[in-house]
Amino acid sequence: MINRLNLSSKPFRNSTIPWLLSAAILLISVISFVFLYVRWGNITSEAQLVKISSQQIDDELKVYQEKEQQVRQQLTPQQQQVLLAAHKLVIMKQFSWSRLFSDLENILPGGVSVSVVNVDDVALRNGRTEAELQLGVLSHGHQNVVGMIDNMNSSGIFRAELRGQDLQRSESGDYSEYTLHVVYSPHYNVSPQQMETNEQTASNSTSGVQQ
Repeated sequence: MINRLNLSSKPFRNSTIPWLLSAAILLISVISFVFLYVRWGNITSEAQLVKISSQQIDDELKVYQEKEQQVRQQLTPQQQQVLLAAHKLVIMKQFSWSRLFSDLENILPGGVSVSVVNVDDVALRNGRTEAELQLGVLSHGHQNVVGMIDNMNSSGIFRAELRGQDLQRSESGDYSEYTLHVVYSPHYNVSPQQMETNEQTASNSTSGVQQ
């Protein structure tokens, strides 16, 4: 009786379960390997397609830049000035004053009012319109203007820098006019179709001068 219960003398003899466990583990490993291999192949293919697309864009951009350089070399200094002016005119037409005033209204705190807005320059940088402004604001308190500048710089569409302060006196009390240099970049981009239209408009303007 004791010998029959002694497992050391008669070890476990059912070898089916260990083989089934080993086979299951092997099957899971093979499936995981196949899945990872297929996934790796898909990622590699996608990366290759992105690389090819990026190379095509770079080649097209290079061709465009070469053509632009050739056209510029054929222009006289006067025609180059006209071309530059035409580009600036097209960009200025895209500048939205109503959008600017709306964005300013959303960011101005109480106790601060706009006295003057002068646009020094409007340019197209990386497909985004960017304007440099000289902004004058009126306020009775310096802290209101400091808070406004902080709000502008954290808005993502304004970058403001205080340039001057002029104390004013009136019957209603003393106040100051603050002058700020502001870079305004509204949250909309110029599409490639719009850029192509701008180039065509500027080229037509230059052609008119040549004639």
